Amino acid sequence: MTQAFDGAALDAGERPSGGGGTLLMYDVYRRIRDDIIMGRLEAGRRLRIEKLKADYGTGASPLREALSLLIPEGFVDRLEHRGFRVSFVTLAEFDDLLSMRCWAESRALRASIERGGKDWESRIVLALHWFTQAFPDHDARDARAGERRRLHKALHMALIAECGSPLLLDLCSQLFDRNDRYRSLVNFAAPADRDYVAEHDRIVEAVLRRDAEAAVGALVDHYGNLRRQLEPILTP
Repeated sequence: MTQAFDGAALDAGERPSGGGGTLLMYDVYRRIRDDIIMGRLEAGRRLRIEKLKADYGTGASPLREALSLLIPEGFVDRLEHRGFRVSFVTLAEFDDLLSMRCWAESRALRASIERGGKDWESRIVLALHWFTQAFPDHDARDARAGERRRLHKALHMALIAECGSPLLLDLCSQLFDRNDRYRSLVNFAAPADRDYVAEHDRIVEAVLRRDAEAAVGALVDHYGNLRRQLEPILTP
């Protein structure tokens, strides 16, 4: 049976146990997943095994296993008798994702504000500092794009880290990654017209004041801004 991985564990740098074949498949899975999220493999592209073998320097079996793992995550579609393709992105799917993400992270943020202590606050401040250092520029095509994504996710996960529910944290991690496909699409398609640092500052300031209503409101506004940018891109 094919081993499944969860996105939260992968982002934490954990590797599955097993032999060299499993580790190779994990590495290919991670690389293809990152390329889809970052927009280097665009929506709708056919994923031809022979081409992928050359691009990722591996054999057909690890590739097929890796692609199969990406199907339930919503990144890859299996085509009947025709292989695989990168899943399409649509405004309707994003709206569903946005609704679920706002519900889950609002719940997690409120719980973290209630439960979190000074150590949690310190981790948020540090995560905001590193995020701020990475975002003077915002070019989806440069070599720092992957690092900016990592630091962005680290900040959002730090904000909800004390919610008390590992399952909720896993869900939020997975939703963040699916959302990042859409953020990458905006970054490639349109010039940045948002002050990303200021948006995150507002969230963090409200969290440190322990003002749950203001923090959740700033978080939801932050996610809604991406929806505004996406609409002209994804509307026929």
